[in-house]
Amino acid sequence: MLVSRAPAELAAALDAIEGAYFADEATLTAVAEPRDLRSERQLQRRIPTTGFSAGADLGHSDGIRCGTLAEAYPRIIDMLRSMSGTAQSDHMSRNFRELTGFKLVLETATSEPVVPYYWSQEVSSLDEYVDKQFVQADGLFAQALKGTGPGGRGQGPVPGGGKCGRICDPGGSRQPPHCHDRRTSARGLAQAAWARLRPHSARATKGRWKLHFQWVWRTVEALVGLPFSAYGSIRQSESILRQVNAALGQRPVPVEMGEVTYFALSLHLFLDEGDKDIARTIVLDAYE
Repeated sequence: MLVSRAPAELAAALDAIEGAYFADEATLTAVAEPRDLRSERQLQRRIPTTGFSAGADLGHSDGIRCGTLAEAYPRIIDMLRSMSGTAQSDHMSRNFRELTGFKLVLETATSEPVVPYYWSQEVSSLDEYVDKQFVQADGLFAQALKGTGPGGRGQGPVPGGGKCGRICDPGGSRQPPHCHDRRTSARGLAQAAWARLRPHSARATKGRWKLHFQWVWRTVEALVGLPFSAYGSIRQSESILRQVNAALGQRPVPVEMGEVTYFALSLHLFLDEGDKDIARTIVLDAYE
């Protein structure tokens, strides 16, 4: 019988490999007991997989999930006005508190009431804003969404309209169309914005299909900018959904509205006495 052995210079490497992947025999409680290789490998792992370290979870100020904008708006204002820490100052020496990278998820964005109570008497102003900025041909966001502005691609009424059919593919679509506009809007409601639309299937709901919308806004003032831009995002999502269903033609079950996710890269509340009084009124009106 011929027995081949590894060269002596490789012995140290083989020992290292065995030590990394296999437990030493001395660690076994009995010779006849079967080895639990899965547990041995878990003990060898360098990265813990049993949970996050302390402080790794997102905090409450990173975002919230609500049913509607009417429910979310006073909570966000209350969060901003109650924040601790040193206030910041802008170029005009106005103090403000800011949430960066804030995420708002609206699960039933189109359910009534859509408009926050504080703005319930100003629905006409909100609708006028949507019509002027999202619907009219020369609107700031209409040009970006329809591709008719500078650098536009003439996409038509539905951004990425050619991909409508893919919404109802068995696997859904994970290649959303994008639209953006780098110009500055009036009144500072949203200085720049782009929308990302992510369609996918919802097989767990008996063949129903949902279209989820993700809107990203750059700089948003909380008292006025948040309700106007969020309301515009919701209404424009409804408009796009209607156009998608029209483009798909007759289907037994139309595509439904999914979640509307609203990202504010900078969401801020000014700390002038007037702004603080308005913020207090918004919160008190919501919880009376």
